[in-house]
Amino acid sequence: MKKLFALISILAFSTFAFAQDSGGSNKFRFGFKVAPSLAWLKPDVKNFSSDGSKIGFIYGLMMDFNFAKNYAFSTGLEVSYRGGKIKYDYVYNSSNNNPNSYSGDDTYNLKYIEIPLTIKMKTNEIGYMTYFGQFGLQPGIKISAKEDFTQTKTTSSATPKVTSDADASVDVSSINISLLFALGVEYRISGNTSIIGSLQFSNGFTDVLTGDNHEDSSTELKAISNYFSLNVGVFF
Repeated sequence: MKKLFALISILAFSTFAFAQDSGGSNKFRFGFKVAPSLAWLKPDVKNFSSDGSKIGFIYGLMMDFNFAKNYAFSTGLEVSYRGGKIKYDYVYNSSNNNPNSYSGDDTYNLKYIEIPLTIKMKTNEIGYMTYFGQFGLQPGIKISAKEDFTQTKTTSSATPKVTSDADASVDVSSINISLLFALGVEYRISGNTSIIGSLQFSNGFTDVLTGDNHEDSSTELKAISNYFSLNVGVFF
């Protein structure tokens, strides 16, 4: 992980230095962003369903490589806090064929390093404003995964199982890939400096949950991770 950070940092700052040495060319732009987000998980397992969203947060670097007048390859390096809530209610037969009924609620708190790989399409500047659309892939590498859960065995009077901030790394995939869509506006302040704001939707298409149900190993957990975010940033 440290090597990944170092490599991307070297590439980013080397490119930035090259752009500066090239007489301030507008072909490369560098900036920072922050983004509150609303994240949720969408399970694909019988008797499991989404149980609401959670507030997340994203921060990181932005880089635009303008390869034509109104087009740019847009990338960066971001830390993304995402996750969601899942509820379940199911019955299965144990090894002695006794039916067991369980219900529960799980909240996953996931943290990823993400590198967006997108195309940005921009209008001509209107006054000081430029409008843009952005789409592409958003691969991510898991940094950490935590889980809060409450589980009740409804076929008995046993005390519910309650766990907070449990390590869920073995149940969460190391890689997540999403499709990214965004619409936004850029306001030029002075020279090459501008502020941006955009609404982004990140639609996961790889499973983030890879483990089995803790009580019923025949049930494989599956879910994708989605979020909306409101991006605010500065380009220099």
